Amino acid sequence: MLDEFLEDVQIALERYEKRKTLAKRILLAQAAAEREGISTSEANAKWENEIPMRRLGEPREFAALAVFLVSERASYITGTSIPVDGGWIRSLY
Repeated sequence: MLDEFLEDVQIALERYEKRKTLAKRILLAQAAAEREGISTSEANAKWENEIPMRRLGEPREFAALAVFLVSERASYITGTSIPVDGGWIRSLY
């Protein structure tokens, strides 16, 4: 029952976040392009090249972590930060 509820929450979050994230990406890319004197697509390509996975994250990928963290399977996880950044933040380990 809880798993079904969490799946529904994940689907709803994905739909909402997809729209919101797309709008933010467009605005950020436009601002970066204007500041650097390049096109919006060049600004996006520049960001993507700085990420080891060579792409920006999808809303479903962020939602999946959120859904997992509120699930029973994550009950022993406390006091930590989990980056969902495609490897952009380099680890010291």
